[in-house]
Amino acid sequence: MAAIANLALGDREFLEVRQRLRMAAEAWSGHHRNGDLLLPRGSRLSEGETALISRRDDLDSLTAEFVEASIKAEHDERYRKLRNSRRIAQDLQVLLLWQLQCSGSLFGRKTR
Repeated sequence: MAAIANLALGDREFLEVRQRLRMAAEAWSGHHRNGDLLLPRGSRLSEGETALISRRDDLDSLTAEFVEASIKAEHDERYRKLRNSRRIAQDLQVLLLWQLQCSGSLFGRKTR
């Protein structure tokens, strides 16, 4: 009996998640697929990914597309942040080398 109760609970939880995803997908679609309405990073995106992986056949096409777009947007955002961090690190390296070169030039002038 406990196994059946666990299955029922799991199904009920999935149905609630699917309903939340479907409502969000419909809002997204109704607002011309505005990126601001995609799933935010965190638990909502995680539950969307889990639903997509484990029960994709139980999601309608709009909901699946919405979750996929949300995942892609999150990956794109992470890539953009990583690229910006690398650019900042490179800029700092250039500034550090320039500072070292300038201080070396100054130091060389003082000791002569």
